Amino acid sequence: MLILMKVGATAQQVDAVARFILDAGLKLEKSNGGAVTFSVSQNGTRGKVAENDVLKLPGVARIAHIKTPYKLASREFQKADS
Repeated sequence: MLILMKVGATAQQVDAVARFILDAGLKLEKSNGGAVTFSVSQNGTRGKVAENDVLKLPGVARIAHIKTPYKLASREFQKADS
C-alpha cells in the first residue's frame, strides 16, 4: 500500500502518519519527491490498519495499492537508474 501525502503537508502531519503506521505494527518506507509518499508493507508483520482510518489523518491525499510484486523497483515505476 502506498500512502500519498498532500503537497504542502506539514512535517507534523507526515510524522503523525508515520507514527500511526508504526504503532499499528507495520513496516514503513518514506520517499520524498514532490510530495511525501509512504510505502507500507504488511509482509512479515502482524499489524493491520484500516484504510479509512489512514484517509482520515490530516495531510493524507490518497492511498494506492501495489498490484505487481516489486513494482517500486520496476522500470514502470522508476524510470531512472538508481
